[in-house]
Amino acid sequence: MNRQNGFTLLELIISVLILAIVSATAMVKFLDVQGNARASKIHDVAGNLRTGIDMIYAKSAIAGVEGECDYIEKTEIETYYVCHGYPIAYVDSLRRLLNIDATELHVINKEVDSGSNAERVAAISFDTESYTYSPVGDFCQVLYQPEKEPQIVVLDGAC
Repeated sequence: MNRQNGFTLLELIISVLILAIVSATAMVKFLDVQGNARASKIHDVAGNLRTGIDMIYAKSAIAGVEGECDYIEKTEIETYYVCHGYPIAYVDSLRRLLNIDATELHVINKEVDSGSNAERVAAISFDTESYTYSPVGDFCQVLYQPEKEPQIVVLDGAC
């Protein structure tokens, strides 16, 4: 009598089912790690932004222009336009200040009317479609508002 060794169909189905459960569990863990990495990157960007604007403010104070703010005749410190010593939230300035790769992070800004001057607010985000200029909400971004307190707001609820 010839006896064949191998797996039965039932054993194969159970093996595939176990592999599917293990891979689904690993995928959930992987997605959580990716979200944590994005949140960590956003917090790093916020820290680097704080360091950069502090350096520019110190240079503005040394030059004695930390009290000046005119969006028409701009004050320039080391190729950065400043208002009250802090860099104005221009896209190119923030990209240079933070050395941001345009394919990884996006800088979006707009003018907000406030009194006689129009201030600028910038959002630094992974996505050009999901961002806000409001300091609250479920987004994954850094908000830079140079003329408000707090100047740097980290929103990591949707990372």
